[in-house]
Amino acid sequence: MPAADLEVAFYLHGIDRQPDSVSIIWRADIARLQDDNVRRLLLLVPPRSTEAVELPVWAVQRWLRKLGKPLSDLADVPSIERPQNLTRDDQAVPLVFRWRGDDPESKWISPEGMRPGDTLIVPAASGGLDEFGWNPESKHAVEDVADKASSKFAGNYFAVRLAPGLLGNDVKPDELAEALADSVSEHWHDFRISIEALALPLEVRQALKDLDRARKKRVRVYT
Repeated sequence: MPAADLEVAFYLHGIDRQPDSVSIIWRADIARLQDDNVRRLLLLVPPRSTEAVELPVWAVQRWLRKLGKPLSDLADVPSIERPQNLTRDDQAVPLVFRWRGDDPESKWISPEGMRPGDTLIVPAASGGLDEFGWNPESKHAVEDVADKASSKFAGNYFAVRLAPGLLGNDVKPDELAEALADSVSEHWHDFRISIEALALPLEVRQALKDLDRARKKRVRVYT
């Protein structure tokens, strides 16, 4: 790289254009829990850039406000910030979780609270993504790919997440709660025995078996 490496973006887009994007990550195991509980879940399996979709702030705000936006209006360049013209019915607007690590600033926020550069976590059931990418009209649950994104780090740290949104349609929330409550102790082997009686997906069963390979058998249970 030359010593005088010029920033060409100014010449391409002009000095009035500023990046105004946020990163959106879909997770199936978060709900409207307390801030500290969501932080604990995300610290167990930290958000990775490989599971994120980068979008303009205004597009995400309109999606959350259910105002819609033509897909053709998105461009792969930083854009001039658009006027929002958002409605103010806060009771009907879902919040998003702003992730800033193990910090009190990691918390649920309203659409107006998001800022360029934020990493935002939304429940997978919110939709907004299909097999082709960003689709604010899609209502289908988005696949949670956190485990795939974290797989290359499994040699140092490995987590098995058990939540209704990750166990398919054959496991009801009440069944999972009952299985955990029926564990004879809080040792992870006992938790696993109780949970394996459920109709778990094959990948979850395999992940539970992989816990046997933990170094020095150090496995912790968080409930």
